[in-house]
Amino acid sequence: MFAITKTDPSPGVSTGDVPKPTAGPGEVVIKVAASSICGTDLGLAFDWPRHSATWGSPLPMVLGHECSGFVVDAADDVDIPEGQLVVVETHIFCGECVACRNDAAHNCLNMQIPGVSRDGIWAEYAVIPERALYRVAPGVSPEHAALYEAAGVAMHATQRAGDVDGKVVAVSGAGPVGLFLIAMLKAQGAGDVLVLEPGESRRTMAEQLGATAFDLREKDDFIALARERGVIAGADLAFEVSGAPSAYETLFDTLGKESTLVSIGHTSQPIPVNISRDVNLRVINWKGTFGRHIWSSWDRVDELVRSGKLDLQQFVGLEARLDEIPTILGDAGSVPGKVVVQHAA
Repeated sequence: MFAITKTDPSPGVSTGDVPKPTAGPGEVVIKVAASSICGTDLGLAFDWPRHSATWGSPLPMVLGHECSGFVVDAADDVDIPEGQLVVVETHIFCGECVACRNDAAHNCLNMQIPGVSRDGIWAEYAVIPERALYRVAPGVSPEHAALYEAAGVAMHATQRAGDVDGKVVAVSGAGPVGLFLIAMLKAQGAGDVLVLEPGESRRTMAEQLGATAFDLREKDDFIALARERGVIAGADLAFEVSGAPSAYETLFDTLGKESTLVSIGHTSQPIPVNISRDVNLRVINWKGTFGRHIWSSWDRVDELVRSGKLDLQQFVGLEARLDEIPTILGDAGSVPGKVVVQHAA
């Protein structure tokens, strides 16, 4: 079958034929219908040495992890109907470790990630454990279903933040997850959402979603408005989505006392933090987030989509075919919104 692969550490990707996968015990073969492109995919494609070291990625490997597809085959011990539309929970969890047994399957101690630590989904077919498939009821297209995984990252971040109703929120970064985050904050009743983003097209999209957007040159205005609108001398909540180390100093300047900071973006290097000034004396509740809470983040995204509060079509920044990935991959990181890739003929 046709697939997009990584065969050596040099920048770029390869195309070619790989064996069609078969289902082992507990597994399902899906015909991939649609996928999307994530920053992790770009890191592995163009900076393999650094990113593969982080994730323990093997060579050769089929790339890609965000996708939807239709069930075409399953092991005898799996009860799932042929033709069922599913989305892959990319943090493939074991279901047995102490994290999985304590409602933290997203942080499984034996986690595997398609296209990162095992063969991925940029292919005609993929094999996935049934336990890591989210079943999508009729009414959602495969193209929109393929966005549930990334949208779920933003949903998990709002869950980590707690009640957002009426809160003044500062956000650093309006890439795809940042844009999903803005939409979910507004759908859940957040008050002012202030966004710092260097890209003009992404600022425009953030404002269309209901945020007030600032360029990096307007950083002081971003901080001042957060301090003016927040309840206790600053924003009630802040989300760091960009992964830029310098963003933290700015976000700490926006936050009020007794506020919450949720970090989503992975930084490329350690960041200096004045714990006394920026955390302890202001009683900042700082939380990290990773992936989606299984399965509550998925259910809440699905509820917003089906209620009409979250229109996923507005996040589609570019559409392409599977065989076009090598051509478009270099520019995918600058697309406002998500790149949605069609697999099925």
